[in-house]
Order: sequence, then C-alpha cells, then structure tokens
Amino acid sequence: TKHMRVYELLFSKHLPELYAHLNKIFVSPEHYLLDWFLSLFSRSLPFQVVVRVWDCFMLDGEIFLFRTAVA
Repeated sequence: TKHMRVYELLFSKHLPELYAHLNKIFVSPEHYLLDWFLSLFSRSLPFQVVVRVWDCFMLDGEIFLFRTAVA
C-alpha cells in the first residue's frame, strides 16, 4: 500500500543501517506496521506515550504516525 511505501522511504532515509539489517534478516514493515497503525500504537507502547501519540495524531494527522513509526 501507499503507507508501506512512504514508511519504507522514511525508514531507509532516516535509519539506513537498521533498515538494511531488517531487510537482511527478512523482516519487512508488513510484519509490524499494519498492527501499529491500526491500533495507533496502543499495543506496543506504554499508555502515557500512546496518549501523546493519539493527541499528536489528532493535531497533525497521519504524518505523525509515520514519525512515530520511524522513531
């Protein structure tokens, strides 16, 4: 999907060594990104961080999901 491509572009640009390592061991964003986005990170981050992510998502829109995923 377009979201996967955008994330991969951002990930490879900002964290090229980690991106290359995950590709080398066959871990693709399809393994984790959809769950992160659908749950708005509520299953993978502490509650206080999730609340902040949701606030920023409401304020900034979906771009904040990409920022959080790369972070």
